[in-house]
Amino acid sequence: MAKDMVRHLMAQNLIVRRLDFAGYKEARAVVREFRGSVPPLLTHPNGNTKLAKSERPTYGLSLLPANLSVKWSVCRYSTPGCREACLNTAGKGTFDNVQYGRFWKTMFLGEHPQTFLDLLVFEVDNAVAAHGQIALRLNVISDIPWERVVPNLFDMWQDDVVFYDYTKWPDRRSSDVLDVTFSASENTTYQKIVGRSRVGENVAVVFDTPVGVPLPVKWHGVPVVDGDESDDRARDDRGVVVGLRAKGKAKRDTSGFVRKVG
Repeated sequence: MAKDMVRHLMAQNLIVRRLDFAGYKEARAVVREFRGSVPPLLTHPNGNTKLAKSERPTYGLSLLPANLSVKWSVCRYSTPGCREACLNTAGKGTFDNVQYGRFWKTMFLGEHPQTFLDLLVFEVDNAVAAHGQIALRLNVISDIPWERVVPNLFDMWQDDVVFYDYTKWPDRRSSDVLDVTFSASENTTYQKIVGRSRVGENVAVVFDTPVGVPLPVKWHGVPVVDGDESDDRARDDRGVVVGLRAKGKAKRDTSGFVRKVG
């Protein structure tokens, strides 16, 4: 059975720090021994179609979702519907090298969490130096509550990094340093979605609306924003449904994960 990554990481007492040159060289040596080379952890703004749509440079961390790495589970609250419709194999995810990239990063995070975090901080620093303010999604496909694993990570860059996330954790909420959009599953009733919107929370809902066709303006009385136009959720109004069109395997969904319109 796959180990729960979040429980594992929280037991490591990780610290956020900036390495000096010697420390950085040592961290890279750990990666090289583990993998044979030292590729980046973060996906560049132009390396992901969805991230590239955002107005400000947006970086993302893509791990292998759910329990696909076999050893580690990074999506504690995944459901059969979301696993079947997962975007892991969408776009470039169909390529073996992309899947291997997500696999080794997931394994490396589990085996060398402090080194992983050290290199992540280094890459974010470089991204900020190159672009000024950036947006950062630490769960492009996974669902790790990083604000619990390493709380002070979000204080490292003040206004230079806008953190945002989608999640199925029922108790994760937005804060001054992290914008969170709850991701509805086949088990999330429309009453729960409406209830969250009424208290100012945003909920992502996948619709059967074809690509190129407008999403509904409202859904059960809740305003809908088009989540396919940009991935920068921090710019959304509060109390909205973030509408997403079914793509890839999601078009064949029968679980109720994809909601029918009209």
